[in-house]
Amino acid sequence: MASRGRRYYLKRTGGFAPHTDHAVVPAAYDAAIALNPGVAAYYSNRAITHVRLENYGYAVADANKALAVDKTFVKAYYRRATAHMGLLKFKEALRDLRTLVKVRA
Repeated sequence: MASRGRRYYLKRTGGFAPHTDHAVVPAAYDAAIALNPGVAAYYSNRAITHVRLENYGYAVADANKALAVDKTFVKAYYRRATAHMGLLKFKEALRDLRTLVKVRA
């Protein structure tokens, strides 16, 4: 059972509980980015919500922003690769995955 604080957080941010309406989650990340645009995780997390909504172009753009903030943030490479797969851009996806392996090593 989630604590009261955790339930409140999930309700306010649209966390990733199974019942979450992913259409409202990007707006929560918009607010977080407005407060602190230097956090790559915010862009990367918004990118994965766009992937779940099948907005692959927005996902690529957010992953690019995350990488502009932090070139070593491996989740951004993975999420951009996932978005490229959704766009059927397999060469770009493979390039991102290879870069991810290099950065992680």
